[in-house]
This record gives sequence, structure tokens and C-alpha cells, in this order.
Amino acid sequence: MQRWWSCILVMAALLAAVDFASAQRVSEKAVNLEETFIEAEREMILGRDEKAMELYREVLRQAPDNAAATYRIARLHMRQETYEKALPMAQKAIEKAPDNIWYRELEADLFERMGRHKEAADAYAALVDMTPDNALLYTKWAYQLVRTGEIKDAIKVYDKLEKQIGLTEEVIQRKHKLYLGLGDRDKAARELRRLVEAYPSRLTFRHQLAGFYEQIGEPAEARKVYEEILAIAPDDPEAKLALAGKPSGQTREELAFLASLRPVFRDPAAPIDLKVKRILPLIQQAAETGDTELAAALLELTTLLEEVHPGDAKGFAASADLLYFSGRRSEAREKYARALELDDTVYPVWEQYLYILAEQRDFPALEEAAEEALDVFPNRARVYYLGGLALQKRQKNDDALALLQPALLMTGGDPGLEAELQCLLGTVYEQQGESERAEEAFSLALEHMPKAPPILTAYGLALARSGRQLDRARDMLRIASEASGEHPDLLHAKGWIQYRKKNYEQAEQLLARALELGARNDPVLLEHYGDLQFRRSEPEKALSYWTKAREAGNASQLLKKKIADRQIYE
Repeated sequence: MQRWWSCILVMAALLAAVDFASAQRVSEKAVNLEETFIEAEREMILGRDEKAMELYREVLRQAPDNAAATYRIARLHMRQETYEKALPMAQKAIEKAPDNIWYRELEADLFERMGRHKEAADAYAALVDMTPDNALLYTKWAYQLVRTGEIKDAIKVYDKLEKQIGLTEEVIQRKHKLYLGLGDRDKAARELRRLVEAYPSRLTFRHQLAGFYEQIGEPAEARKVYEEILAIAPDDPEAKLALAGKPSGQTREELAFLASLRPVFRDPAAPIDLKVKRILPLIQQAAETGDTELAAALLELTTLLEEVHPGDAKGFAASADLLYFSGRRSEAREKYARALELDDTVYPVWEQYLYILAEQRDFPALEEAAEEALDVFPNRARVYYLGGLALQKRQKNDDALALLQPALLMTGGDPGLEAELQCLLGTVYEQQGESERAEEAFSLALEHMPKAPPILTAYGLALARSGRQLDRARDMLRIASEASGEHPDLLHAKGWIQYRKKNYEQAEQLLARALELGARNDPVLLEHYGDLQFRRSEPEKALSYWTKAREAGNASQLLKKKIADRQIYE
């Protein structure tokens, strides 16, 4: 430890030597002054800034022209982030020792920290004149010019640096970005071409140039560069994909284009990201247009991705999207599940998977999956909503509220999502028998989306289930029906109004149709259909549907009592 301190003190003495006159013999005053300076250095190194400041000021009291002490005081102020005090001291140090590079660098740094970018640029310009071999100073000078909007002057600085040190990747890339900022695409491309010429074997630079030409809408120039790449590396996958052609917008030609991609898609050396990027626009097109022929051709390629890259989730997710858009929900569900097994960090895959479970009305699976998704994405309000939906359908109302109420704080100003959450809260409150809170929640939902069929349907069903305001519920469902047509939830609500009015034959037609249209796994509807059968003097059939409701995930204590007693309770 003592040896370490000795080295520090020797260094401090050397730094101060410029300001302490050397001679064969020195006065006692000079010796004392030097000791004070060294003690100040020690205090500064130890982080005892106040004591160091006091000692440096003592040096200046005895030797006002001491530039080193002035500089140290400036650095202490900068360390304490009191820049308005540091700057004058740095400038005084420069006045006393104008050729000292360290003092001038401190001034430039302070100008930068204080946001005085024009003065910082001037300070770095002066430093470059003093030390033209210091490449870092050019970069700092150019950066300050950029901050003041002097882009062309910043480019000139990099030109100077290039003359000083020669062509380098870093300087060229910086100039390329600055030309882009000016909107000068030709010069931006020229810089990348210079990089290619300087490093002809570095294919990365050629790919960057080709990609830039594609970005600015010059496909012919991009093609030339890709051809250059293939001349050097005939198996380069990105170049081969790029030269495979472009989709034309005509289905037949798009199918031919996709067929041309198969050899590259079979190549395990070709990165999967490049493959997915190549077909992503067509996947989006298939989703928007519902073109099943295009989707089938794309599915052949995504299936190849699964086979060639079995450990990567992207191929399975892409296949799942195409299957979903093609109406093949069960197959899509399996693919999404596989994608999540491989990589559970992609939120859109989770959301799509959860929505398939909701559409299939597999609410036990939806509850479990939403819980898993929340472990990965604890701040996604839509996951809370879907988890709450599963719990509501399973009659786990307290658990549903525990998810839905905090989700309202996470909507991020999305009125649609807030309306969905309020609507679901209304349904949960109604199931708990809290009519006033249910009314309030449904009213808030309608404030955001006054004529949304799902909200009108849920509200109407809630009114029907409670047996209150049946005519109002009927009017709501009429409006929803005009907007959305026949839908299982709408038929369920209409059927339950007829049930409440004891029109059991009409209720039978409506609820049976709801089950037929895809709601065979809905645990609430199954329970209601069982209730209807009991009222129609079909107790065995009632028991059968109550049992199905329980198997579908309905955890209601009242349902359990119905099954145990073979008796309806409402």
C-alpha cells in the first residue's frame, strides 16, 4: 500500500512541476507550497472533495498564477456537476497555460455538458489544430457540429480525418449516415461503394450496399450488387434469395415466385430470418385478402422452415399464422403452442394463441395459458383480459376481478380495450349479483363504444340472466343483430330472454342454434341449456348438459349442487 501511495505522490509532483519553478535550490516557501499541492492531490484521489478544494485554494492564495491548481478546482466542480463554476476556472487555467491540451479538453467537455454545442465545436476545432493526430477529437468535433445542425461541416471534419488517417470503416459509416440525414442518397451510396472498394472481400459491406439500394427504391442497382456477391460467393443465401425475383401482385406469378424460393428454403445454411423476411409481405397479403391458394403455397415454404430449422420458433409461428388465416384453427393452435415451447418471448404469438383458445372456448386451457403468458409479459393488459374471460366463463368471479381491475390501469389510453375490460367486469359483477356495479361497468363500456355488438350482447345477456329489464335487453340485442348478424353469443342472449319469459320452445331453437354454431364448449351456455331442458321436463337431458358444462370448466358451486341434487337452482 505504501509503495502505491508513493507512486501516486510522485506522479502528482510531476504533474505540478510545470507550475513550481525548478532550481538547484528551492525556498522553504516553495517546498511548503509543493507539499500543499501534493496533499490536495491525495485528498482528491481519495474522494474527499471539500478538503481537496480547500487545499487547492490555499495553493492559489499563495501562488495566484498556478494553472495546475486552477485546473484541479475546475475538475472538482465538474465532478460535482456544478458546471457553471467549473467553466470559468478551466478558462482561467487556459489563460495561464494556453498550450496545455488537458486544460482545453476540459473546457470543450464542459461546453458539451452544458449544451453549448457551438462553443464545444469551436473548442474541439482548436484542439484538432493543436494535435492533428488525435482521431477522437475529430469525432467529438463532428458530433458537436451535428448537434448544432451543421451537417455539411461535420462531413468536412470527417474528410479532414480521412486525409489524416486514411479510409476507415467507422469514418465511412458516419459519413454515410450524415449524407442520409441530408437526404443525399447518391452520396450516401457512394460512401458505401467506397467501403466495398476498400474491402473487396468483406461481403458484409456489399450486402449493406445492396440493402441500401433496395431501401431507396433502386432494385436494378441492388441486383447488380447481389450479382457481384454471387460471383464471389456462389452459395451466398441472402443474394440467392434476393435474385429469386419479386412478387408481382398477380397470384399466378406469386406462386411461381414462391416455387423459385424452395431450393434456398431447403438450404440449412441460409439464415431463417432472411427466409421469413422474404415471404412476410405475402403472408400479410394472404391474411388481408383471404387468398387460400396463396396461403397454401406459402404454407409449403413455412413447413420447409419447420423441417430445416426445427429448433427455431419462427417457422412454426409463420405456419400457425397461415393456418389461422385459412380457417384451420386447431392446426394453428398446435403450431402456436410449438412456437411458444421454442421461444416464449414473442408477445404476438402469445396473443394469437390465447385468442384461438378463446375462439375454441377452451377456457381451462385459456386460463392456464394466460397465467403462463403473464409470467413473461406481466404488463400486457390484453393478457389480463383474456385470463379474466377464462375465469368469468368458469364462474371463478373473484379470481376474474383480481385480473380485470388492475388491467384497467394498463390500457395505455386504448378506448377499445378499456371498453372490453369494463364489459367483462360488468358480466362478472352480474354473475356475483351486484347489479348496480354491473350497470356502472356496462355504462362505462358503452361510453367508449356505444354501438359495439359484443358489448350490447354481453349487456343484454346480463340483463336477461338477472331477469330485469328484458325489453331493454331485447332492444340492445336487436341493434347488435343488425350490426353483426347471427353469432353464438347473440343467440345465447336472445335465447335467455325467451327463457326468462318462459317461452321455452323459442329458447330451445335459439340456444340449440348457438351450440350448433361453435359454442359447444361454452361452459355457461351448456349450463343454461341444461336449465332449459329441466324446465322443458327433460331432467336426464338437463343432467347431461350440466355435466358437460362442468367438464368444459364451469366451476360454479351452484352447478355442482344442480348435478348432485338433479334439481335446478337459480
